Amino acid sequence: MQSLNIKYDPDVDGASPKIISGTFPAHLIEWETGNEYDGSIPHNAVYRIAPEAAEYIGKDFDTGEEVKGAGMVSQSVKGNGIWLCPNPPKGEGWKNRTYVEFAESLGIEFPKTTDPVTGKAIIDIQALELDDVLGLPVLVVIGQQIHKEDKNLSPEENPRKYPRVFKTLAWEDGEPLDLETLLEPDTATKKVDPFAEDDE
Repeated sequence: MQSLNIKYDPDVDGASPKIISGTFPAHLIEWETGNEYDGSIPHNAVYRIAPEAAEYIGKDFDTGEEVKGAGMVSQSVKGNGIWLCPNPPKGEGWKNRTYVEFAESLGIEFPKTTDPVTGKAIIDIQALELDDVLGLPVLVVIGQQIHKEDKNLSPEENPRKYPRVFKTLAWEDGEPLDLETLLEPDTATKKVDPFAEDDE
């Protein structure tokens, strides 16, 4: 055998990371724009759970018991797809509501123009790029998602479950993540959704 200089402590490394549902402070650490599909453009984000989450309360995926969020700190969780419809048909502007609400949850304000007829302030949606969102603070609402191949299984059959960010909210007193810290190897995120699927 050849030594790999890899250490394994069964007491520490033998258990899977604890997965907790609830609302936790986090930072956006990945942002990817996909190809247009059916008139809309998908965007996918990954969030790193912040140290402040240790004092938040969530529910253990397996037992349903209330627990502190310490077990989620530094874990990375993928979010549901965020879709942008560049040219919504008349009456379907609602298709961009989630995109606008997502930007607002990150503290991003799109410019506004005044409708010449109604005098209303109208939001001028902009394309969010990686430099616009990387490291921004946000509250993430984490829920339980079941692998698509297991959706017809009963709870007793132990379907594969993983966390997913279903919604983002403003973290009012959150501070942006130091981007140099984000790139340091020692602060690499712990992946906790091994069965994550790409959004279609």
